[in-house]
Amino acid sequence: GDETIVLTINTSSVSIGIDDSMTITVTDDEDLPVIGTDPTSQFVKVGDPVTFTVAATGPGLKYQWKKNGANIAGATASTYSIAAAALTSAGTYQCAITNAVTGVTPVNSAIAELFVVDGTSSKTVQVSGNKTFTVNAAGPTGTTLTYAWRDSVTDPIPDVVGHRTGTTTKSLVFTALVPTDSEYYVCKVSKTGSATLFHDSGTFTLAVN
Repeated sequence: GDETIVLTINTSSVSIGIDDSMTITVTDDEDLPVIGTDPTSQFVKVGDPVTFTVAATGPGLKYQWKKNGANIAGATASTYSIAAAALTSAGTYQCAITNAVTGVTPVNSAIAELFVVDGTSSKTVQVSGNKTFTVNAAGPTGTTLTYAWRDSVTDPIPDVVGHRTGTTTKSLVFTALVPTDSEYYVCKVSKTGSATLFHDSGTFTLAVN
């Protein structure tokens, strides 16, 4: 439990020119919030539900979730949920936990990153000409994304000089379509350098007649 020591000093007996008393309260820190489980980073598609959870112990805990360092209004429980993620939901999320022991100085959870990709699928029927497929995705400021396009046979697909470019960018570009381009194409979008934070785009189906 709390162990509080109250020390009262009568300043009238001290030569500092003040005839008053002051109280110093020293509180044991054993009841500071202790975080057992931090929120985890996620990569989701537009429309997916998202939940961040923090698990902590200690008396009288109060929670305040933050996005990109700013308080989220009404987000004062141990979990924070987004009903349907949008590209604008991407960012960093963190929970600040306080109680009577911490005062106004919180114990902060680890930062969780949220990445979001547009999972919209489409189908294009085209006789000839050029075609570009673009996947939209977003992550926290300062992070970068890696793109890898594939089709039903090859993963990942390579660029073909003068015909297909952008296989490692957000936009896959075809020049002078031919019937053998008829395929479905999907882009795997990842946080650069991460083996666990990734998500597929929607499926882009191309039929060249």
